[in-house]
Amino acid sequence: MTCPLNGDMERTVTPILVTQFLENQLSDRTAIVDKMGEYTYAEINLQAENIAKWLTNSGVKTGERVVLCGINSSRLVAALFGILKVDAVIVPLHPDSSIARFQFVIQDCLPTAIIIDCNFLQTHAKIL
Repeated sequence: MTCPLNGDMERTVTPILVTQFLENQLSDRTAIVDKMGEYTYAEINLQAENIAKWLTNSGVKTGERVVLCGINSSRLVAALFGILKVDAVIVPLHPDSSIARFQFVIQDCLPTAIIIDCNFLQTHAKIL
């Protein structure tokens, strides 16, 4: 695919899926540093693969919605990639959202699965 730049110049761009990008980066290079530690691309991909297997075993199919609620962390990134690996739709929900907002999103999108950070599970358990 070619993309026009300024003037008459064009640049060839090869599209790649974000999950393919992660898989192409498999190495011991650091991908993420968060409060829990330092994670390589290979470690994030392994976590994402495990989440993708769990989603598949839970019945999530291509195009179905998965609510993702968590703080910025390596676990959130792995969950995001796991959802993408099963070709599902990510419905992001900020963990500070009110219970009413959480209920509205769930009722509105009718997700097949919900991935929520364990730190927020107790607060939101009433509606799950």
